[in-house]
Parts: sequence; C-alpha cells; structure tokens
Amino acid sequence: MSVRARRLSAATSGPVSRPGPAQTERAILTGKPIENLRDAEGAAREFRERAIGFVVVTLRRLEALVAAAGEALPVPAIKVDAVDPTCAGNAFTAALAIDFAKGHSLRDAAEWANVVAGLVVTRIGAQAAFPMIADVVA
Repeated sequence: MSVRARRLSAATSGPVSRPGPAQTERAILTGKPIENLRDAEGAAREFRERAIGFVVVTLRRLEALVAAAGEALPVPAIKVDAVDPTCAGNAFTAALAIDFAKGHSLRDAAEWANVVAGLVVTRIGAQAAFPMIADVVA
C-alpha cells in the first residue's frame, strides 16, 4: 500500500502537539516550497493557525526553526563532516521528544536534537549511527 502526502484542507485542524513532517512533506502539506527560514516561518505559522501546539521545521543542513506560542526561534545546525544522512531526521525527532519530555524548553530540546542528528550523519548506517547519551554529552 502506498500512502502519499497531500495538501491540508482548511478543515484540517485540531489540538495537536508534535514536531511535524519532514521538509519535503511539509511543502506538500502547505502547497509551498520550503527552502529557507522565511519559508519555514510561513509554514510554521500556517500549522500554528490550525491549532497545532508547536512546530519544528528542519531545513536539512541549514538549521531548525522552532515555532510555539507566537514565537519562531531559529536553532543553528552544528558543523560536522557529514558522511551519511540516513536517519538524521529520525534521530532529530527522537532526541527532541526525549529532551522535551524531560522538561527542557522546546528550544533547548531542539538544540540537543541538532547535536544528536549532527553526530548521526558522521557515521555510516541507520540504527548503528545513533549515538549513546554519553557520546552527545562529550
């Protein structure tokens, strides 16, 4: 079975709190390309208007944008020698969820998630590339 993203209708709304889909899917859902922070802010605003609790827009190598409660905060990417982008988005989302659940601010959780995703792309593979917490703290 194949499932494809499609543009959200105006009727699509409700109280939801989650980071959201990846950059490509986000562009499909909003019907607009997301290539820079300005585009990301527009997409985040559109999702927030639909009563989505918070939105995190990841922009591949650029950075992330955290939008919640009327505020949009850019979170710079860390500089690494990337060798394999496999699972970077999954690592980012997992790290964000874990750190946010621990009670850290959304921005701090996104910064932590950027570090985790940055470490993942320095290694080959998927699950084997995920760092241990001690690797991130170091």
